[in-house]
Amino acid sequence: MGTLQIRKVPDELKKKLRARARRRNQTMGEYVLALLEEDLARPEREELLRRLRSLEPIEMAVSAAALLEEARREGAPAGRDNAPATPPAAGGVPEPQAYQSRHRG
Repeated sequence: MGTLQIRKVPDELKKKLRARARRRNQTMGEYVLALLEEDLARPEREELLRRLRSLEPIEMAVSAAALLEEARREGAPAGRDNAPATPPAAGGVPEPQAYQSRHRG
């Protein structure tokens, strides 16, 4: 097994890495290695594009535009996964009431 040394790591980045590693009960080296493994396990952009281009097109009975228009007419919540179209207030977390009203069955 080889060794990798990274020079000139900004202090703030090192602090963040150390904090995240501690939260996971890992050394910084273990944490960074896990990040590298995770990143390298994902295909690169070019590979994803090659795979997508090789797929056969799908014929839909109804166009995506028509489905979106129908959802808008029916008053479906905007955005993906029923998320609000506008970002949540400061802090990036939606208000609990908004979340509960969207996700009650």
